[in-house]
Amino acid sequence: MYKVQNYLNTHKNNSGFTLIEVLVALTIFSVGMLAIAALHITSGKGNASARIQTETVAWATLQMENLMAGPYHADKDGVDNDGDGEIDEDDERALVAGSHPESGSLLIRDGVYAVTWKVLDNQPVENTKTISVTVGHSGRGHKSVTITCVKADKI
Repeated sequence: MYKVQNYLNTHKNNSGFTLIEVLVALTIFSVGMLAIAALHITSGKGNASARIQTETVAWATLQMENLMAGPYHADKDGVDNDGDGEIDEDDERALVAGSHPESGSLLIRDGVYAVTWKVLDNQPVENTKTISVTVGHSGRGHKSVTITCVKADKI
């Protein structure tokens, strides 16, 4: 009987956690969960910013591809420069030297992206045009993207 009584006395202290221990554990767990929540919010903002930057580059690339595919001799000359039966349409005027779109208006893509381009004749050498396309997002804090290419005249 002594052995049984002695056994019961030695295992008497394993009755569970105290209230203080539970509160400390909950506090540590709460701090960890708050850190994860903050990380989640920051991650979401970073993903949104990356999406906007990717779309900005995509619009700039699309506009540059359209300009590079158009006729080199683009002007308001009353001639069908690209041979499609239409005279002085937008794609024929797109590579006239100067800033575009004309008269201060902006080409708006997807409702929030402002697309502009600038054309320099005979730059960097004769019979070439330097084309710079700039696309900006209308939201605050977003960077604009500029792509520059050189288009040569067919000789």
